[in-house]
Amino acid sequence: MKLAYPSSCLAALLASSHCSPSLSAQEEIVLEASRDNTLYEPLFGPISNGAGDFLFAGLTNLESKRRGLVYFDVAGSLPSGARVLQVELEMYCSKASNTLPKEVGLHRALAKWGEGDSDASNEEGEGDDAQPGDATWFDRIFPSEPWTAPGGDFAANASSTAAIEDIGDYKWPSTAALVSDVQIFLGAPELNHGWVVVGEELGADSAKRFNSRENSVVERRPRLRIMFDPEPCAGGPAGEVLRPGLPPNPIAFLPQPGGAPVLGSAWAPQVDHTSFVPDAILDFLLVSEVATNVEVPPFGTLLCGVNQPIWQQALAPGAPISVPVPDDCSFVGLDLCSQVLSVDPYGVGQLTNAIDLVIGDR
Repeated sequence: MKLAYPSSCLAALLASSHCSPSLSAQEEIVLEASRDNTLYEPLFGPISNGAGDFLFAGLTNLESKRRGLVYFDVAGSLPSGARVLQVELEMYCSKASNTLPKEVGLHRALAKWGEGDSDASNEEGEGDDAQPGDATWFDRIFPSEPWTAPGGDFAANASSTAAIEDIGDYKWPSTAALVSDVQIFLGAPELNHGWVVVGEELGADSAKRFNSRENSVVERRPRLRIMFDPEPCAGGPAGEVLRPGLPPNPIAFLPQPGGAPVLGSAWAPQVDHTSFVPDAILDFLLVSEVATNVEVPPFGTLLCGVNQPIWQQALAPGAPISVPVPDDCSFVGLDLCSQVLSVDPYGVGQLTNAIDLVIGDR
C-alpha cells in the first residue's frame, strides 16, 4: 500500500505523479552511487561482489535469486530543508541472456548494508567469497550483522519499476513513492539505506546485469537525478495524542520515540505486545483522515474510519513500522487517525488505542 495524498492532491496521485506546491525555484543535481553490491542466493558459502564491475537482479537459469543494492549520499549532496520534486534512477544493463521485458523494482532498503572488497571474476554472475563488511544473502554486514530476513530487509512495494529488455540505458521514472524515499533520505539521513533492486523471481532466466559504480565506463555507472526546490515550506507544529476510546481499548500502540511526524521523515510507532495479544501472528496498521468511535464486539472500539484509508499495512508482530511522510507543503497541519488490529493464532482480533496525528514541518 502507498501513502496517499490529501484531497487537494488526489487527481495527481491517481495519475501516479507527485503533487507539489507551486514552485519558486528548481534546481537539478545528479548523484553517483556511493555504495553498491549484489545479494547472491548461495549454493555454497557466503557470496558477494562489493568491488565488482556489475550488480544483478532477477533469477538465474539455475533458479538462484540475485538482488542488487545501491546507495546515494542524498543528505550530503542537497541543501537541508530542500523539497524534492522529481527523482529518476539511471542504470545501464550490460547483459541480458533473456531479452524479453522483465520488471525490475526499486524497494526502499530498511537496514544498513555493506560493500566490502569481494570482486567476482569473469561475467561476475557467480559472485566471490564474501569479505569483511560485505553484504550477503544472510548478512547485511558480513560476518556478524545478519538481515532480519534472508535476501535483505526492504519495503514490500516497489517505489519505481522499469521494464528491462536487452542491453542499453534504462531509467526508473519519478513516482510519488520514489520522491518520498529521497525526501526521507534528506530529512532523516539515518534512514537512508538506499534501495534493493529486485527483478522478476518467478520463472528461471530472468536475471539482468547492470554496471556498478566501479565500472570503468564512467558515464554508464548508476546515477540518481534529482529535481528539487531549495526553499523550505512554511512551518507548522506536529502533534501526537493517544486516544483509548469509549469503551477504552488497551494502550498498546505507542508513538515513535523521536516525536510526532514531520515532512520528509518516516513515522515509526510501535506496538507493545508485552501483555497485548502476546502470541499475535499479525499486526494490521490503519491510517485514515477520519476519526470515529464505534464499538465492534468482540474486537473492541474502532477509532479510525476504514473507508478510503490513506495507508494500511500488514506486519509481522515486532517488525519495524515505517510510514513515509512526503515533503509536500499541503501536508502541514493534516489531521490523521491511526490504529492497529492484532490477530492471534485462532484468528481472533483485538484493537489498540488510536494515535491521533498532526503533520508538522521540519
